[in-house]
Amino acid sequence: MNAAPLDRPTRVVTFATCLLLLVVFPLVVAWGEDEALALWIGFAVGAGVTVVAFGFAPAGYEVEGACLLVRRQLFGSRAFTVTGKVVRPSWRLGFGGLRMFGSSGLFGWYGRFWKPGVGRYLAYVTDRSRLVACDTDAGLVMVSPSDPDELMALLRGRERP
Repeated sequence: MNAAPLDRPTRVVTFATCLLLLVVFPLVVAWGEDEALALWIGFAVGAGVTVVAFGFAPAGYEVEGACLLVRRQLFGSRAFTVTGKVVRPSWRLGFGGLRMFGSSGLFGWYGRFWKPGVGRYLAYVTDRSRLVACDTDAGLVMVSPSDPDELMALLRGRERP
């Protein structure tokens, strides 16, 4: 099952950040230096950051028995054993919380986050209106499939560990 398409705010953040990393950053680095070399170095750094951010972004989800697999764009998959509830959360990702490590809008919301009343959780989200929260062996994991109801049905019908 595919990850949901990027929601509008995430598309805006992704576009603006890529513009900064691939155009503005190289120009600032090149300002007053050996401009050609500095421009290429600035572009290479910006392109590297962009590729790494894209590589960790969620591409899709699979259910295999009691495991939820999160497929990432370039850097393989992560597997989580679902150990408890699978629900649509009533709270919104990214509001009133902290990003501890990961991305808050560049190609999605992924990584480790913390929110009062929720605690620490992992997110692999592309559309914050299609959230599914899963209790797993790694704690709470948030995902955003293209069809949340289908993923929830698959996870609720899974084999018990």
